[in-house]
Amino acid sequence: MLASLAMQLAGSDIGRVTIMLYTQMPVALGLGWLAFCERPTIVAMLGGVLIVLAGASIPLVAVYKTERTTA
Repeated sequence: MLASLAMQLAGSDIGRVTIMLYTQMPVALGLGWLAFCERPTIVAMLGGVLIVLAGASIPLVAVYKTERTTA
Protein backbone atom coordinates (compact mmCIF):
# COMPACT_ATOMS: atom_id res chain seq x y z
CA MET A 1 0.00 0.00 0.00
CA LEU A 2 2.77 2.45 0.87
CA ALA A 3 4.73 1.42 -2.22
CA SER A 4 1.81 2.32 -4.49
CA LEU A 5 1.41 5.65 -2.69
CA ALA A 6 5.12 6.35 -3.16
CA MET A 7 4.80 5.57 -6.88
CA GLN A 8 1.87 7.94 -7.20
CA LEU A 9 3.70 10.73 -5.41
CA ALA A 10 6.90 10.19 -7.41
CA GLY A 11 5.29 11.18 -10.69
CA SER A 12 8.01 11.26 -13.34
CA ASP A 13 10.76 10.23 -10.87
CA ILE A 14 9.41 6.70 -10.45
CA GLY A 15 12.88 5.22 -10.97
CA ARG A 16 13.86 6.25 -7.47
CA VAL A 17 10.94 4.33 -5.99
CA THR A 18 11.76 1.17 -7.91
CA ILE A 19 15.35 1.26 -6.63
CA MET A 20 13.97 1.37 -3.08
CA LEU A 21 11.73 -1.60 -3.84
CA TYR A 22 14.68 -3.61 -5.17
CA THR A 23 16.85 -2.98 -2.13
CA GLN A 24 14.12 -3.45 0.46
CA MET A 25 14.53 -7.24 0.81
CA PRO A 26 18.35 -7.36 1.16
CA VAL A 27 18.19 -4.57 3.74
CA ALA A 28 15.57 -6.55 5.67
CA LEU A 29 17.88 -9.59 5.63
CA GLY A 30 20.76 -7.50 6.93
CA LEU A 31 18.68 -5.90 9.67
CA GLY A 32 17.37 -9.31 10.70
CA TRP A 33 20.94 -10.53 10.92
CA LEU A 34 21.90 -7.59 13.13
CA ALA A 35 18.77 -7.51 15.29
CA PHE A 36 18.20 -11.22 15.82
CA CYS A 37 21.72 -12.61 15.22
CA GLU A 38 20.28 -15.05 12.68
CA ARG A 39 22.64 -15.50 9.79
CA PRO A 40 20.78 -15.79 6.47
CA THR A 41 21.45 -18.79 4.27
CA ILE A 42 23.93 -18.50 1.42
CA VAL A 43 21.07 -18.64 -1.09
CA ALA A 44 19.38 -15.67 0.61
CA MET A 45 22.65 -13.71 0.56
CA LEU A 46 23.25 -14.48 -3.12
CA GLY A 47 19.68 -13.48 -3.90
CA GLY A 48 20.23 -10.22 -2.02
CA VAL A 49 23.35 -9.50 -4.05
CA LEU A 50 21.48 -10.17 -7.29
CA ILE A 51 18.65 -7.89 -6.20
CA VAL A 52 21.06 -5.07 -5.34
CA LEU A 53 22.84 -5.46 -8.68
CA ALA A 54 19.53 -5.39 -10.54
CA GLY A 55 18.46 -2.29 -8.64
CA ALA A 56 21.79 -0.58 -9.30
CA SER A 57 21.51 -1.33 -13.00
CA ILE A 58 18.37 0.83 -13.36
CA PRO A 59 20.06 4.24 -12.96
CA LEU A 60 23.17 3.05 -14.78
CA VAL A 61 21.13 2.09 -17.84
CA ALA A 62 19.30 5.43 -17.71
CA VAL A 63 22.61 7.32 -17.66
CA TYR A 64 23.92 5.18 -20.54
CA LYS A 65 20.81 5.88 -22.63
CA THR A 66 20.98 9.65 -22.05
CA GLU A 67 24.67 9.71 -22.98
CA ARG A 68 23.98 7.86 -26.21
CA THR A 69 21.11 10.13 -27.23
CA THR A 70 23.03 13.34 -26.54
CA ALA A 71 26.22 12.21 -28.31
